[in-house]
This record gives sequence, C-alpha cells and structure tokens, in this order.
Amino acid sequence: MSVRLETLPESDLVLIEFDHQMDPESLAECAEKFDRVPRIWWKHVSVVLRGVDAIDPDALGLLRYMAERASGCSLRLVECRPKVASDLQAGALLRRFNRAGGLPNSPFTEATQEKVAASSRHRRTSMELENMEPTAEQLMWMYENMLLIREYEETMAKVYLEGKLPPHIQKGLAFDIGSGPVPGEMHLSAGQEPVAVGVCAHLRKEDTVVGTHRPHHFAIAKGVPLDRMTAEMFGKATGLGRGKGGHMHLFDPEHKFSCSGIVGASMPPACGAALAAKKLGKDWVAVAFFGEGAANQGTFHESLNLAGLWKLPVIFVCEDNKWAISVDKDHSTAIRCDADRGVAYGIAGIGVAKNDALEVFKAAGEAVARARKGGGATLIEVKTDRYMGHFQGDAEVYRPKGEVDELRKSDPIPSLAGTLRARGMLDEAKDKAIRERVHGSVTKAFDFARQSPYPAPREALEHVFA
Repeated sequence: MSVRLETLPESDLVLIEFDHQMDPESLAECAEKFDRVPRIWWKHVSVVLRGVDAIDPDALGLLRYMAERASGCSLRLVECRPKVASDLQAGALLRRFNRAGGLPNSPFTEATQEKVAASSRHRRTSMELENMEPTAEQLMWMYENMLLIREYEETMAKVYLEGKLPPHIQKGLAFDIGSGPVPGEMHLSAGQEPVAVGVCAHLRKEDTVVGTHRPHHFAIAKGVPLDRMTAEMFGKATGLGRGKGGHMHLFDPEHKFSCSGIVGASMPPACGAALAAKKLGKDWVAVAFFGEGAANQGTFHESLNLAGLWKLPVIFVCEDNKWAISVDKDHSTAIRCDADRGVAYGIAGIGVAKNDALEVFKAAGEAVARARKGGGATLIEVKTDRYMGHFQGDAEVYRPKGEVDELRKSDPIPSLAGTLRARGMLDEAKDKAIRERVHGSVTKAFDFARQSPYPAPREALEHVFA
C-alpha cells in the first residue's frame, strides 16, 4: 500500500503519509484507518504528500473530509508540490485545510465510497492486530475454559427442564417455568464461548466485568466460583446472592463480576467502574458485554458518549449472534457492523467477523492495552453464534430450518483444538485429561447446588431495599 497512518498519542498527533500516489485503494484504506482513530488524539494532523504529483476529485474529497472531522485542530500539509498546491487552491481547500474551517460534508466520489464499504471487518481487524498472539499458557487457558463453559451450559440445559414438563406439572400446561430445581428463566451461551475467553484472557482480578441476561460464559471466564454460581441458580443459601438473584443477577464482588436481566444495563455500570479506576489512578479496565439488540438502546449511546468524553478505560463488547430474542439484526439495525458506531463518539471501533477465540483475543488485546495506557475506550463487535434458543423452552420458530446445524459445522471449540494440535500443544491424552477435569468441575458444582440448603423464610426480609 502507498499510504501509512500513525498515531502518536504522546504528541497528540495523527500522521498520514502518502507515497507517490493517491489511488482509490489507498484513499479507501486511509479513510478507514482515519475513522478508527479516537477523536481524543486529534490535536494535530499532518498529511505528508511525498512524491504526489496531482490531486484528483477523490483525493480532494478525502482531504476535505479529514479537515472537516478534525475541525478545531492544527492541520498541516507536508512536502506538498507546487502542482498539488495549485490543485488544492483551485478546489478552495488549501487555505481551509490549513485553518481547519467547517467544510461541506462531501468526503468521496461514489466509486471510493463503494470501495470503503466493501472493506471487510475482518480485514480491518487483521491489518492492525496481526502481531497480537496469545502465549501457550493463554491458549491452553482459553481452550479449557471454552470446554468448561460448553459442558456447563449443556448440563444446565438438561437440569433446568427437570420438573417443568408433563406429567410433573399442572394438567393442561405444556411448560411450567416456576417448577423444578432451577426456577425462572434460563438463557444459555453455548456457541458464544470465544467472546468470553478471548476478552477475559487479558483481564486481571482487579478488572471489572459486567455481563448480560446470558451471563454464564463471562462469569466462568472471569473466575466466578462454579459451585456458588450454580447454587445461586438453584435458589440456595450458599449462592452468590444467597439464592435471591437467580441466573440473571449474579454478583461476585471478589471477582468484580455482575450482570443484569435488563437489556443494555451492562454499559452504565462499566463506565462507573472505569471512572472509579481513573479517579484512583489505577490501570484497571472495565468491560461491558451486551448483545446486538442492546446496541439500539439509549444506554448504549449514553455510555459511549461519556466514555469518549471522559476518555474512560472501558471496553464495550457487542456479541452479535444475529438474533435479538427473535428479531433478525437485518430487521432492527441500520448498519451491518455496530463497531462502526464508535467513531461517532470519538472511540476506536474493531469488528471481528469470525466466531474465533484467537480473533477475539487480538481485538481485545489492543483494546485492553489502549485502556490501561490511558488511551480511552474501544467498541468491539464480534460475530458469534447462539446454538440454543433465546431462553430454554424457546420453540425457535423464527429460525430457518437447519440454521443451528449449519452453525455447528464451524464450532469454535474443535477449531481451537485443531490449532493447538497443529502447534504440538495438544494430543489425545492431554485433551482427555482436560475434558475429565472439566467434567469433574461441572459435576461437583451441580452436586454442591443440589445438596445446599434453601434460605430460611425469614431471610426474605433481609438484604432488601424496601
């Protein structure tokens, strides 16, 4: 490529360098990179036109667009040849660019706009993150935790249905959500494991994670104890909230994890945790997980705005599993990739187009590093897959026939196992040992939950606000 974009946060400088040509491909790449630079770094923008002999309408549009978006900053043209200066002068841009005045909103010709739109999210991610590789320890940790999450969710799927189906329920009912050892709703995350492990592999105990109504994979990856988490879902006194919260309201202050049944509720608390870390002068980060349906909630926009304004060390991670309950994303959201929304609030956006732990790890690695260094927030969208219904008992009549079977052909767990085998890190004996360890942990957690006592009736009046 003939274009290079570099950010120098210590100098508040964005440097864009063209080498001898400003062809459509270079312009598209430059626009794409420029849009992903957090607005907080735009105090000085320098454009180097080394060896560029002429400015065509696309290039003129790009410079005009950059000047508009960087309005109020110091902008410079470097190594600008006389002919180019003349072209800029003719386009009434030379004076405006140097002064960064308010310019018309006309960035590109139609051809270049199409080229920018055609750039895939995966390409955007791999361009900047190609050197972000997990250690052997991190790889094995991700693999074991993905197996743990999957077995836990599949076990819970079976246990949850106990006592909820005929003939164990009231005559005439097909399903009783309040019966059985695990009452209430149940939202499981099988298939979405890469999002949890790819992000949490970078986190410390001091970092905060706020999950969703589908929270188990995040909790497990953050280190929340399986026994107390499971007991909470069984409504037992040994649970994280002494049985009062259930599966959508897991709260573990020791591991700085919480979640909520309200759609979009993860983002404001994560901003609060990030603000607290910043006020304390710590390099802690906060992570808010949410689904693509929540990206259309007001809390999403309010939180991103504050994160951009206050330069908060927070990472917003959107799990795009295509279905907001039963609504296809194509029917609810105006844009294809929610990561593109970050630029509107001056924060970086990264799209991960593949349900792959290594791709998520790369994206999260950049985001966490940025946050710890004081570079502000990041919005990540991951295309992931939900293998089960929105809730257990969901008839899933909205899903095309065979969709889940097709998704399972790209199961991320065998994919990661294949990578480990190819690197000589996993053989049959080691895999068997890991799976036995995982099975033992899950069995122990469910046994603990079943055997634990229920809270005393008097506790209904304790630890409540009203």
